[in-house]
Amino acid sequence: MQLADRIKHIGNQFVDRIDPQVISDAVEYADFSECKLAVEMLCDQLFEYDVPITSDEFLQFQQLAIETQADAERIETLHSLVRSSSP
Repeated sequence: MQLADRIKHIGNQFVDRIDPQVISDAVEYADFSECKLAVEMLCDQLFEYDVPITSDEFLQFQQLAIETQADAERIETLHSLVRSSSP
């Protein structure tokens, strides 16, 4: 799966947890090869609205951050949102 498709996939996992417009905007950035911005945007929204995430989702964001060279500190802020079970 290509990078932009993986970003779309993880964004769609949050469709019932964050504003769908944010997901749409992030997907649009990914479509235009702005994958770093897309990952950072999703992370910022999750953190800002204190959205619980799974450990698997956190690991996916870490991997995407490495691949896109996204701000590592932004990704690490998501660690505090990890819950032991799915939201």
